[in-house]
Amino acid sequence: MNMTRKILLVTQNKELADYVRISALTLTKLNVQVELIISDSLEIINKNLSDQNLDSVFLDLDFEVKSPLEIIRDVRTNESSKTKKIVAFHSGEINRDEIFSAGCDSIMKTDEFKRIAANLLQF
Repeated sequence: MNMTRKILLVTQNKELADYVRISALTLTKLNVQVELIISDSLEIINKNLSDQNLDSVFLDLDFEVKSPLEIIRDVRTNESSKTKKIVAFHSGEINRDEIFSAGCDSIMKTDEFKRIAANLLQF
C-alpha cells in the first residue's frame, strides 16, 4: 500500500514553486504518491500547518508575508504539528543558529533545495 505524503511548500517564488510542482507530478507518474500544497496565503498556510496528515513543511526563508521564524515557532508549539519535518531554504544571508533554535530541521540554499527537491518529496 502506497501512502500519500502531504507536503506544504511556503514560498512566494513562483519559479521555484513551479519547479517543485513538476517534480511532484513526475514522482506521481512513477507511482510515488505526493500531495503538494503550495501557498503564500496565510489562511491556507495556517489551515495546513495544523493538519495532522501533513508530513513536512518546505519553508522559503525569503518569505515576506509572515516571518519564517514565526511560522517555524507556530509549527513547533502546536500539539498536532510539532513533530512535522521543517526544511528551510534561502537565497541570502541568514542567522542559522536562530532558525535552528526556533525548531527548523534542515537549512539549505535555494539552488541546493531545487537540486534535491524530488528526493525530499519522496522521504
